[in-house]
Amino acid sequence: MIRKPVLAVLTVLTVLLGGLALSTPAGAVIDSATIATSPNVGPYSNRLQSVSCVTASSCMAVGYYNEGEVDQTLIEHWDGATWTTQTSPNVRPIIGDYPNWLQSVSCVTASSCMAVGYYYDGDLNQ
Repeated sequence: MIRKPVLAVLTVLTVLLGGLALSTPAGAVIDSATIATSPNVGPYSNRLQSVSCVTASSCMAVGYYNEGEVDQTLIEHWDGATWTTQTSPNVRPIIGDYPNWLQSVSCVTASSCMAVGYYYDGDLNQ
């Protein structure tokens, strides 16, 4: 005998999974891809961690770069043809081994994006 809570969980899962199956667009297959180079800010590592696009000509990517002293935040914008570096804040000063990283970005419009990340202050990750 199956109990009511188990049936309720199974019903919720069925509805959720069924909704996912119905919301998947038909033909959602990438037919081709093009590599678009992005500018390298630092002479060492340049790493983009996340990208969010609201249109084919408006994307923001975030991550970090290393200039030899410490990792600094990196933001780049795609205009449909090229990536350009944007000004980005850093919580910690550019001294010592205290990295500033952006991990993820989400855009709801071309002019409204939110990025999250962290910095290391020597004692705790913030």
